[in-house]
Amino acid sequence: MRLPQGADNFFFMRALKFPLTLVTTLFLLYSAFRGVAFGVVANFGEVIARKDLLATELQVTLLTMLMPVMSFSSIWWGRLLQGRDQRPWLGVMGLFGFGVLSTGFWMMSITHMFSIHLLYYTVFAVMIPAQNRVLQQHLRPEKQGSLFGFAQGVRMGVAALTTFFGGIWMDHVAHGYHHLYAIAGGTGILATIALIMIPPGKTESTPPQRHTGGWWTGPFHETVRLLKRRPDFLRFELAFLLYGIAFMMTLPVVPIYMVNDLLLDYSTIGFARGALYQLILIVALPFFGRLFDRSTPYFVASWVFALLALYPTLLVAAKGVEPALRMPVLYSAFVVYGIAFAGVSIVWTISSLRFAGANEDAGVYQSVHMAFVGVRGLFAPLMGYFAMEIIGRQGALLVSALFFASAGVAMAVLHRRDGRLLHLPR
Repeated sequence: MRLPQGADNFFFMRALKFPLTLVTTLFLLYSAFRGVAFGVVANFGEVIARKDLLATELQVTLLTMLMPVMSFSSIWWGRLLQGRDQRPWLGVMGLFGFGVLSTGFWMMSITHMFSIHLLYYTVFAVMIPAQNRVLQQHLRPEKQGSLFGFAQGVRMGVAALTTFFGGIWMDHVAHGYHHLYAIAGGTGILATIALIMIPPGKTESTPPQRHTGGWWTGPFHETVRLLKRRPDFLRFELAFLLYGIAFMMTLPVVPIYMVNDLLLDYSTIGFARGALYQLILIVALPFFGRLFDRSTPYFVASWVFALLALYPTLLVAAKGVEPALRMPVLYSAFVVYGIAFAGVSIVWTISSLRFAGANEDAGVYQSVHMAFVGVRGLFAPLMGYFAMEIIGRQGALLVSALFFASAGVAMAVLHRRDGRLLHLPR
């Protein structure tokens, strides 16, 4: 269904690389509303835990493990929703999960934060495969990267504004994070409503099937069968594992390093880790979306993973330079992070569409991809924690840089080996 006649005559609508329909408009609204919750939970969660809730280094580490560990549940959600109308499940999960997130208005302990983050990332594990089904069912393959790149830009733009003004608010209002969590919960509910308003589309993917092996063990067996049938997908996930280890090592280290070593306040952290990084990401997203549509996941990943090695390296340098150069070096680290993560977000989220093609369910591939996130989430943040304890925070950051570089090399090798299999036909 398209928007009313004449609505796409505006310049910015003609400039879009995808059709502006009711579906794409709702998808963009969903992305915008979800950006508020992302800005609060992902950009400030661990910082609030350390600065206001006085969490220990181990507690911060455990908090960072929630997203990847809960992602493992995606293999169950993906198969439960396969070939079905996913809207009722999304409605129940989203309304409940974001409703609980809004109870952060009364949050005064790390236990409360842990509980509401647990539910938030459970909803995350359901929504990511669901949004991939929307892209698969309503857009041609050559348009999927462009829409997703634009939608990510919208989400990150909202997140950047949330983080920038949220940092200022928390520096001037005692327990200001209470208000941010309440707003995040409310906008998350609006995001859920926008997503469930998108009707199911036609797809050639596999219809609902009876899963073997029972509710708990069936997804494991089916995941193994998929990986055996698609060794190229398995090789892609193993190379992605190297990036995931590097990224998750930084999760507990960076917020503690910024609070304890660089002695930064909420406003500075909000600008660097939120507004600056995300605004740079927004500018770079359309480029990587088009590059993804014209190349392969391997090619994009090889460059952005290698570039990410500069991010922790520059963070380390920020502490060692002259005081007058500290902030420019810190900000340059997040500029690099924003450019590279624009490509990462494209590859991480919609590579499953390229592997699934038109005849398989992209949600199932994305569920398996997220399950791998859960696997590395069980040990990679702890690697960061133990590295902090043994060789210090700067040493831990440099180890993560080596893993980022190794991931870039691995993806470059796979591009030469398997890349031709994932090129879109011209």
